[in-house]
Amino acid sequence: MNINPTSENLKNRKKVTISDYNTQRKDNSKRNTQAKKNFSNKHLNPQKSNNSNNVEPPKNFYYPYCPSFSVAFKFILFFRLIASIFSVITDCDETFNYWEPTHYLHYGYGLQTWEYSPKYSIRSWAYVGLHTLISKILSIPAHNKYQLFFFIRGVFAFSSAYCETVLYEAIVEYINPYVAQFFIFGIIYSAGMSISSIGMFKID
Repeated sequence: MNINPTSENLKNRKKVTISDYNTQRKDNSKRNTQAKKNFSNKHLNPQKSNNSNNVEPPKNFYYPYCPSFSVAFKFILFFRLIASIFSVITDCDETFNYWEPTHYLHYGYGLQTWEYSPKYSIRSWAYVGLHTLISKILSIPAHNKYQLFFFIRGVFAFSSAYCETVLYEAIVEYINPYVAQFFIFGIIYSAGMSISSIGMFKID
């Protein structure tokens, strides 16, 4: 009784010589060449490449839809503006560390937190001063503080939407259109991005 059938199969297998291997390689090469000739010689993107070897993909090939820069920007900006209108301030630090100091620099009065107290002085006024400059400019069309608050948030929404669109376009060009699809839908429906994109935050 043969207890090792594998060894028996190895003994009975056909020996392949180098000439047989080369012959098989030539046959495979001929089949590949014939398969290439069956495709059309149209270019995938004639504006970027003049290489005639670029052939048209099969009919069932799926190109993912990726909106242009302007379309993606408008799409993201719409959701960011909605967030700037309806989102509440979710962190007390945003109020007392950023909005109140900005109010103080703009109007000359406001609530003070201990980080900005002259006794401790652990926070810089530079970041708040930048937002004060924005508020000074936006106070021209704004009729009251409520409008000014939402105008400033609108600037945050616009800036965030532009930066996100630049990142989206880079993903399309340098990584993968499929990844860009997931990215754009991820940032639009992300609760964290909706809050952070229109909040007056600073990474310490």
